[in-house]
Amino acid sequence: MTVIPPVRRPRLFAGDCSFLVAVGILTALGLIFLSSASAPLAFERFHDRTAYLRHQVLSGLLPGLVLFAIGSRMRRSVLQRMAVPFFVGSLVLLLAVFLPAFGVTHGRTRSWIQLGPVTFQPAEIAKLGLILALAVFLTVRRPRWFDIHSWSRGLVPFAAIVGLPFAIIVLQPDVGTTVIIAAISGAMYVAAGAPWGHLA
Repeated sequence: MTVIPPVRRPRLFAGDCSFLVAVGILTALGLIFLSSASAPLAFERFHDRTAYLRHQVLSGLLPGLVLFAIGSRMRRSVLQRMAVPFFVGSLVLLLAVFLPAFGVTHGRTRSWIQLGPVTFQPAEIAKLGLILALAVFLTVRRPRWFDIHSWSRGLVPFAAIVGLPFAIIVLQPDVGTTVIIAAISGAMYVAAGAPWGHLA
């Protein structure tokens, strides 16, 4: 008697479901807070309380979901090979905001790039680039000379990698993004095995 193995159906998200739930909850809370905070201003400017919320959903959430689905199906080896080029490319985009032909200033912050009708913030791309670069550097491609418990061979090279996008964003200046980058980088450094004293 021949036993036919069950056919596995491909899943859209091949990962930790608890992570997916956490991301979904945070996204929903963010949209709720955005709707509550922006409704009066949106009504004053556009006579539509959902103007900013709709813009965020169409230009941020939906494209993000598409990219999330694509990224979740990619092999880790592909992401590892992309890490350094993606990180370098994000640094180039951060520097491009200072070019008059591309950079756009909002208030006192010059942190946006405009390409025709499309406007985006390179710092958001730099966050992902830095996460990929640190993940690769601290794990699978950790140099032999790197010692995460050492100040000179651990903290200094780590700070050099983080310092590149950090310094550029400080010059824009974008305080909120620098705080987020510092928090993410510090958490990854400690999670990789670094002593808490390095961050004190």
